[in-house]
Amino acid sequence: MRRLGIVFLILPFALPLTIRAELLPVRMYTTADGLPRDAVTHIEQDSRGFIWLIASDGISRFDGYRFTNYTTDDGLPDRRVNDLLETRSGVYWIATEAGLCRFNPTGGRVRDADFGLRNANRDDPQSTIRNSQTQSEAPMFAVYNPTEKPVVFNVLLEDEAGAIWCATNEGLYRLDISPDGGAKFHFVDLKMKTEGDGEQNVTAMLKDRQGSLWIGTQRGTLYRLAPDGRVERYSREDGLSQLQFNNNGLTVLTLLEDRDGMIWVGMRGAGLYRLVAKPNTSRFVIAQIYGLKDGLPSGWINSLRQTRDGKLWVGTAHGLCLFTPSTDNGAPSFRAYNEQNGLCDADVWDVTEDRDDNLWVASRCGAMRVARNGFTGYGVADGLANRVVNSIFENQDGELFIIHGVAALASTGQIGRFVTEFDGTHFAMGVPNLPPRITNHGWGWAQTIIQDHLGEWWIPTGQGLYRFPKVEHVEDLARVAPRLVRTVGDDSSRTEIFRLYEDSRGDVWMATTALHYNLLRWERATDIVHDHTAETGVPPNTDFTFFAEDRTGNLWIGASEGGGLLRYRDGKFKRFTVDDGVPPGWIIYLYLDRAGRLWIGSQLGGLNRIDDPAADVLRVVRYTTLDGLSSNNIRSVTEDEWGRIYAGTGNGVDRLDMETGIVKHYTSADGLPRGVIEVAFRDRQGALWFASVLGVARFIPEKQESRSLPSVYLTGLRIEGIRQRVSELGEMSLPQLDLASNQNQMSVDFVGIGASVGEELRYQYALEGAGEGWSAPTTE
Repeated sequence: MRRLGIVFLILPFALPLTIRAELLPVRMYTTADGLPRDAVTHIEQDSRGFIWLIASDGISRFDGYRFTNYTTDDGLPDRRVNDLLETRSGVYWIATEAGLCRFNPTGGRVRDADFGLRNANRDDPQSTIRNSQTQSEAPMFAVYNPTEKPVVFNVLLEDEAGAIWCATNEGLYRLDISPDGGAKFHFVDLKMKTEGDGEQNVTAMLKDRQGSLWIGTQRGTLYRLAPDGRVERYSREDGLSQLQFNNNGLTVLTLLEDRDGMIWVGMRGAGLYRLVAKPNTSRFVIAQIYGLKDGLPSGWINSLRQTRDGKLWVGTAHGLCLFTPSTDNGAPSFRAYNEQNGLCDADVWDVTEDRDDNLWVASRCGAMRVARNGFTGYGVADGLANRVVNSIFENQDGELFIIHGVAALASTGQIGRFVTEFDGTHFAMGVPNLPPRITNHGWGWAQTIIQDHLGEWWIPTGQGLYRFPKVEHVEDLARVAPRLVRTVGDDSSRTEIFRLYEDSRGDVWMATTALHYNLLRWERATDIVHDHTAETGVPPNTDFTFFAEDRTGNLWIGASEGGGLLRYRDGKFKRFTVDDGVPPGWIIYLYLDRAGRLWIGSQLGGLNRIDDPAADVLRVVRYTTLDGLSSNNIRSVTEDEWGRIYAGTGNGVDRLDMETGIVKHYTSADGLPRGVIEVAFRDRQGALWFASVLGVARFIPEKQESRSLPSVYLTGLRIEGIRQRVSELGEMSLPQLDLASNQNQMSVDFVGIGASVGEELRYQYALEGAGEGWSAPTTE
């Protein structure tokens, strides 16, 4: 919720899945975020963009910032809610265990029944608001039942004529709404068998594209009510022996018609069934029964959802599953996700999709939003050595490697740097066969272990640099003998290698630290190591922090505080300092984008851009928190194929759109690993990789499509501090107010709905008649 004083006009600005253990981009919502209970059984999004969640203590409405909860205190007849339906005309119906409720967003809560009296009993008669708006005293929830005793309503459905179909524990009802708002229930006789429990308890409904209504029951019976009134019953007696409908425990929990017109039936304890129309008849037959053999982790099917991209998602008692037809032998299968993939619980009670194509998952531990275009994380279960990642690169063949920082190997506890290779789904690990005497592996990051263009491996340590021969598989690094590279004479075995980089000529540059602060170059043509330290002109004990080569072959070298930025051209160094526009503090990261611009990530001076790295006089363009960045300490930089720049910080990743100047901010809530994003890398497929000492994640960027501005609703109005009646769902505008002369304090609450992953809504306001125009965009 955002509050702004004296506002009349508001405008928002949007800045601008195998069970494998890959971590999904999951954002959890629980009681800590405002839900009345953690257990969430059902989720829907309405036409305004609000997310509605059915919890065990009522219903909740989420506007993207906070939850508004409705319970029996507000007029619900029972805390147990089973379904919510928004009709095409915008009316909200709620199925509860004690009747059907119609939600009146301008009605009064039970606990606010004296709302009007409180306003009318003020001492000052001028406090009355004189306008045309009538303060409704109707209740917020009106309760309807088809009989005198309360009925359990399970599922609601609106047909093309606007009638509401109600699945109850006493059978099927149709609710017709008259033009004057009157409601009338009609019992629909399906000729259900009454022997045994559960036959008349309707638990699932579906209206297919042919106009037939499918009805599932607690007993496991399936009915189809055709448009002409014919009723078909599907049961064991009809020859469908696979369904085993005689078992009362096999409740039909969910029904779905897919894009191809096939009917899917989810059962409790009996798996998932796919029905197709039988040729030349009106009946359907079972085409396939899916169970554990097909990859479903459970036969208890709670929910079915086909998303707009055609994917079929299945919520089961033991995981969220994606239907993935096999290309090998034609046998379909399911890819399952559970706690290992970031879900808080494997028992998935409902799955839905919001208008930004994110998945929402209901469970007993809360609601989970799985971002469609979020970050997919990887961990030890995927083959990584540990969570500590400090370098990512591709070799000449496009094979991607992740280098782990100095930490314990998860499987054995061995300390060291490790190499893992990504095959598209899993990581293979190599443990370099370093001499037993190596106990100091150094503290460098970002440019550490490299594989040169001939396939040889260079492994830095705190006790020298080791060169490994080319191996067929990364695992073979554990079985070959390296040789020590002579870098600093007799001190070579005691020198800590801080950075490594191979240039376009095949020479390997080295930065050393601790015992020696040197800049070294191994010349491939002569096998000689050259010491360039004195040529650089940097102060003593300066660390050389990063290497990058521009299009003309100039080598750029960052340095620690006081060292500045170096350019190596035609065998000579030129040093640039703060006097030349170079940012102060450490130069942390260098990146050359596809347009040939050099980007500098600095410790103190934000993100910097040099458009012409070949120029004698550098022109440096700087971006800081004043331009929307989350931090001025930039730890890593990369770009996507559309030229947008991504900067890693201690607060996540900032994406800078060069065309608009808009900054989009990503955090761990979007699936990024926690901690400082020290590594950023774009692979040849266009995927972006980000890493910290707490993990690594991959992001598939998309070209930004034009999207409508998010909806903004006025959600609260106070005059002289007194709350006025405003729709619970917000208003697009408020009526003309006729205020007394002493009523000169007014505040308006508002909310913008529609921020997607990484977006933050910004607002402007203007006071009509004040002549000051629109305010600067802010988040408040």
